[in-house]
Amino acid sequence: MKNVVLFSGKHGDWSFARKLVTPSGELLPFISTLSAVVNQRGDHYLAGFFDLSELHSSLDDVIRSRSDLDRAVSSALRGRAVQSKVSDILSAVSSEYSLDKKQTAAMKDVLKVYCVRYVLSAKLGDFEHITHAGEEIEPLGEGYFFVANTDGWVSVKKQKITEKTTPIDLLFYVASLSSTLHSKAGELLSVEESADRIRPSDACALALKLSNGGKNVSVYDLALKKYMEMAGAPVHYGVAYNRIRPPKRIKGVKTK
Repeated sequence: MKNVVLFSGKHGDWSFARKLVTPSGELLPFISTLSAVVNQRGDHYLAGFFDLSELHSSLDDVIRSRSDLDRAVSSALRGRAVQSKVSDILSAVSSEYSLDKKQTAAMKDVLKVYCVRYVLSAKLGDFEHITHAGEEIEPLGEGYFFVANTDGWVSVKKQKITEKTTPIDLLFYVASLSSTLHSKAGELLSVEESADRIRPSDACALALKLSNGGKNVSVYDLALKKYMEMAGAPVHYGVAYNRIRPPKRIKGVKTK
């Protein structure tokens, strides 16, 4: 399968499957769309599989009491009340699924990202958009399948869904694929690297500037993810993948 980027996802009643034949001027919006879909699946799995009601309550308090975006994000990441709820969830999940140290650290990153996304959604509204880039196709069965083979970019990531699949399996797959998409987006975007740490509000302003005031939604979405990560407040689950042991390399095949 050459000169194509393809994603197929199906879990129960939900499905999303598209492919893009390359070379194409739609590669950036296609990656942006897949990034939005994958990260929103992470939100769905966290809120669907685990009891986050007390965490939501603490985050809602932050949103009400911190009108300033920078302070709200800081409280979501470092506030005592929020972090107490994150620790409780992490302890319960680690115990139930027998997570090792790396997996526990990755799960902590996943929860941090969720907190930032929750606050940004309340403060900014929609900060991710699903475009019509690519061709809609039939899902390739229950589970997730991603393949990219174009212009030196080769990547294959699969996750079957069976009765043995755990929420952790799904969340870590989301983190893995999010990392791949975010890395490729970074190659395609001209993002200014700053020597000084920027604030979340700076990240929003820089993303708007790069995307013509937000009119190019694909550039805005991907630039916001990049700049927010530079601000120490990542909104993509790929950051957790650094904590997880990478899959075995296939001899003779370079993957990202």
